[in-house]
Amino acid sequence: MTPIGRWLLVVVAATPACARSSTIAAPQSEPSTAPAATPGAPPTVVTASGLRIAIVAGNGPGEPAGPGDRAVLRYVLRDASGATVDRTPGDTAATKAMTDLPPSWAEAIALMVPGDTATVWIPTSDPQGTAATTAPRAATLELALVDVLRGADLQVSSPPPDAARTASGIAYVVIKAGTGTQHPPAGAQLTAHYAGWTTDGKPFDSSYERGEPIEFKASQVIKGWGEAVALMVVGEKTRFWIPQELAYQGKAGRPFGMLVFDIELLGFTPQP
Repeated sequence: MTPIGRWLLVVVAATPACARSSTIAAPQSEPSTAPAATPGAPPTVVTASGLRIAIVAGNGPGEPAGPGDRAVLRYVLRDASGATVDRTPGDTAATKAMTDLPPSWAEAIALMVPGDTATVWIPTSDPQGTAATTAPRAATLELALVDVLRGADLQVSSPPPDAARTASGIAYVVIKAGTGTQHPPAGAQLTAHYAGWTTDGKPFDSSYERGEPIEFKASQVIKGWGEAVALMVVGEKTRFWIPQELAYQGKAGRPFGMLVFDIELLGFTPQP
């Protein structure tokens, strides 16, 4: 059993179960040199810089990351001999600004959309791409792009003028429209991914980085969360600005003040 989230559980004492699988699998082991084309193998794209990339899973609808965005990713970096020299631990993910990545990594991610898993063969012309290894030759990067935090979405200090507002003072903006048609009923068991920030832009919790969504009921989380998810449909991703009185009410050891959450509702099950 793992807790509902680092900060969200504030009502019940028991620890609820979390979802045990992520929607994006961790990168799998691949050869350290680009393979010859075989029937049924994913196509390999070769860019002008010499980078090779094969999308091995995903490639569904979505927008690639841009220079001002941050990528939530899992990766395994191997040297030319195939030995692992760096990786995200377990099923966790790392959040990296595109401008902070080695050029070859950024180039590969710009060819992917959230949900993609790829094998990337890094050219020797990008020594930064293999900075974690002493290997002088090309390295292999096994990469899963979990999510993209858009540059415009990272402005969390205050809600935009066109944000919708509830009577209780929660402001919100829909980032991605959902596919569902119904709002979760009271008492439903919900599954969601989320990331949270204070209004000065400091992240304090993320299910994306832990690599697993959470399962919860509205009665088990902060009041603002319970109100927020009741406004959503499955597949929707929305940013909420939750006032302190609907969050942690200034309690010591908790995130302080108005909090900002991106919530992605993955599903819900009505309870009898």
